[in-house]
Amino acid sequence: MMSGNKVNRIKKVILLSVISVVLFWAALSFAQASVAEYLEYPLKSSGGLLYYLDLCQYLGNENLTRCEFSYLLTLEQFLQYADSTGIVLKLTLLVKDTTGAGIDTQITSQNISASKLKNSLQQAVMINKVEIALKPGLYDFHLQIADESHHRNGIIQQRLIIRDLSRLFSLSDPFFISSIEKSSENSRFEKYGFTLVPHPIRQYQKDDLHKNIYVYYEMNNMYFDPAVQSAFSSKYRVFDVTGSVMIDHPEEVIFKKSRNTSRIEVIPLNEFKTGSYRLEVLISDLKTAEMRSFSRYFWVKSNEPAEELFLPMSEADVKKYYDQIRYISTPQEQKVYKQLDAKGKQEFLLRFWKSRDTNPATPENEFMIDYFQKLEYVEKNFPNGIHSDMGRIYIQYGPPVEIDRQVGSTITNKSVIVWRYTLDGITEFYFVDRTGDEQYVLVHSTHPDEFNNPDWVEELNR
Repeated sequence: MMSGNKVNRIKKVILLSVISVVLFWAALSFAQASVAEYLEYPLKSSGGLLYYLDLCQYLGNENLTRCEFSYLLTLEQFLQYADSTGIVLKLTLLVKDTTGAGIDTQITSQNISASKLKNSLQQAVMINKVEIALKPGLYDFHLQIADESHHRNGIIQQRLIIRDLSRLFSLSDPFFISSIEKSSENSRFEKYGFTLVPHPIRQYQKDDLHKNIYVYYEMNNMYFDPAVQSAFSSKYRVFDVTGSVMIDHPEEVIFKKSRNTSRIEVIPLNEFKTGSYRLEVLISDLKTAEMRSFSRYFWVKSNEPAEELFLPMSEADVKKYYDQIRYISTPQEQKVYKQLDAKGKQEFLLRFWKSRDTNPATPENEFMIDYFQKLEYVEKNFPNGIHSDMGRIYIQYGPPVEIDRQVGSTITNKSVIVWRYTLDGITEFYFVDRTGDEQYVLVHSTHPDEFNNPDWVEELNR
């Protein structure tokens, strides 16, 4: 855990760095990844109907994986119809393999009368789910929920990896629960005698009525011999977005009663303020020493006043901060940043720059200072600044050791600039002013991770 003085020093460095680039940033006026860490966060629909979707994968029958798509639809969207017509909701789930061949289609409809809708609006949301069993593999999913009465729909399209849970020791995906009670009758949300209502949005309200977060998951194919007593251990931790540990729950040891079992983690809400958090669960088979884990994000809203923001968080500021880090951040970090609220983004930036501090013993963050100096140079010297090819290369690799300028050379009538670096030998980047406006674009590089086009001269001269 960082000391208060250390945190304040980091905040000051960030603020000074931001202030130092305000002038050149003032002149400057977000698609889900295809197979990204899709389970880390709920999915959100696009289109005219808003809903949220969470996917949980469980061990199914006959070596199949059972997929539960839980969705939450905000009923506030239908407020204008509560006194007149009602609504007809149609859910369509299409599953295709990566060749585009259809695997399965499910279509369900639900009629909600005007009177029922009016009563339901008091609950604010409607929660439901759709299930499908699939062989492990890679699939394209298309889920559409349509309000056919009023010609609106929301769509989620995602490529998903369906895991094989049937062979080795494995964990299901965690199932975040909005309410839990003993089942008095059959319910579509029933699991082993309990009604577990899903919470696809994973946002919890901290108040007098809500004391805990409940997370259900299953363990499959653990070592089990009825004649030999064996156990597994369960441990969880919760982190805030700065990476600080909020809860470090002690390890629990549980004796096995079968190869497959389930568990519900109970996480007290009183530990949290308003913000974003990451749950990490670790299960160990103590007989075989095998370990499995999962990690998921969730959100907490509290009635306590939120901490004051020390960074401006207008829409332009949020984009500016993203542009500042996008060339040195991982795809996962970029996705995390986009998912967070204003306070979460602020905490993310604090953690992001702190994690790259090359000398934490000093009050300055030397890496960040050097990086912002590069940003300033790029904005002053290259048209379009950080958004230009030259700007990106300069930020990622630093200043070139040699620059070769060729204006109207014998190989082409375009202006060419070659940057040379000593990166595992001589590495070259070729930039061309295609239109004569000094907007140089990268046309070829000998760097293995960059755009490579040995025929660039021939293509320019066509």
